[in-house]
Amino acid sequence: TPHIAGHSFDGKANGTNQIYRQICEWTGVEPTWDPSPCLPEPDVPEIEIDARSRADEDVLREAVFRVYPILEDDGRFRQAMANPDPDARAETFRALRKNYPRRREFKWTTVRLRNGSDALAEALRGLTFGVEMG
Repeated sequence: TPHIAGHSFDGKANGTNQIYRQICEWTGVEPTWDPSPCLPEPDVPEIEIDARSRADEDVLREAVFRVYPILEDDGRFRQAMANPDPDARAETFRALRKNYPRRREFKWTTVRLRNGSDALAEALRGLTFGVEMG
């Protein structure tokens, strides 16, 4: 099925780095390029969440949605695919892919978690968020 894939900026940089290293290996050249300096600062470096009287799933959802507004992706995609003209759908889809919003991975965001359980903190870490309890 058609999809935009939602690749993070980090995923694109990592893919480029893997190809670069494979070419270096194939050509016998020592790899020297490091993509890290090319990566932008995260848009959401930290989040404060109070988990008091909230289900863990609600807290997890909030953390994810604050870094990656996946429902906005879904809405743009659904709107594009609703056009009855297949040529217009294809053009809109290409435009969505070409202009996909920059997004960093969860590991670049620290969740400052108040009133959260150890299990909730572990679940956030499992999604690769940094977690500070407090």
